Amino acid sequence: MHIVLQGGFCGFPPVVAGAAPAIRRMTDPEMLERIAARRAKLVGIEAQPVKQLSDVRAERVCNG
Repeated sequence: MHIVLQGGFCGFPPVVAGAAPAIRRMTDPEMLERIAARRAKLVGIEAQPVKQLSDVRAERVCNG
């Protein structure tokens, strides 16, 4: 019998193929905290190119 590992994601360890991973309830406070922190990080990452584009457009208008 061969054991095949499938890669993990989002900080979760890989699981053995064919085995049902242990899934924690979404009401777990630790999990909710991780989700909130990830969302906050993504909002910050998303805002960076928006601001950069706005700055470039403003600069073009001034130098235009």
